[in-house]
Formats: sequence, C-alpha cells, structure tokens
Amino acid sequence: MRVFFAKMGKALWAVFAEPGEAKLAAKAFTGGASGSLPFWVTSIEEALRKGAASNGGRDLQLVVQPGFNIDEWIQWDTLYAAGAKARQAAGAAGQPSMVVLNGSLDKVRGGYYPKLFYPGLHAAKDRFIKASTLNSVCT
Repeated sequence: MRVFFAKMGKALWAVFAEPGEAKLAAKAFTGGASGSLPFWVTSIEEALRKGAASNGGRDLQLVVQPGFNIDEWIQWDTLYAAGAKARQAAGAAGQPSMVVLNGSLDKVRGGYYPKLFYPGLHAAKDRFIKASTLNSVCT
C-alpha cells in the first residue's frame, strides 16, 4: 500500500471488507510527526453509510480482500457506481480506478457461483467486473 499512498496521498481510499480490518489498518499506518493517516481507510459498510459523494469518489479505490461473503461484491459494485456518480458531479473526468488486492475474482469470473442461486452477484459481475477498470492483483 505504501507504493500507492506515496504517490496518491489523500486521493487514495483503502476500503476493507470488515470494519475490524479497517481499524487495524488505520492503526498500522498512522504514524509520523502528525499522527494522521496519509490516505483514507474505511470499511465497506462505513463507505456506503457515509456515501461516496462525500469524498468526490476518490481517484483510486484500493479494495482489500473481498470475496469471502458474496454480498461484498454487490457492495463493491454499489460503491464503485456511487464513486463514479460523485466524480461526475464534482466535474472530475472519468471514473475512479479500483484495484482489488487478494480477491477471489477467479471464482466470480469463472462461474463458480451459479447464476440461479446468486442472481445479485451475476448482475454486479456483468455491470461491474466486466465493464469497469477493475484490476485483479494477487488473485
């Protein structure tokens, strides 16, 4: 993550699936003379509750380890769409980039979850994974 925040600073948004993971990350990266975070750290629940509009969609959303819970993918789709809408409202060009670290994209893309039982996941996959600038890192 240091590679990203060294260049991006507050334009980077690190989003974790679990609130506890977000708290651990915030504690681990808080430091320096100011004692503040060099980038934004949150959980998906908090990000959706606050609304992506409140942060202008950020330039880069770094999503850490989604996939354990199927609903997380649907939440990421919602967050990405809200970020794109917020960037458009703020007059920023393009959509936010989203980098997924250690996600189970192979299962989502490869049909591991049947469409019959997971229609929401497939709708998110069709809209979000195939049509976005989503990048898979370490899957």
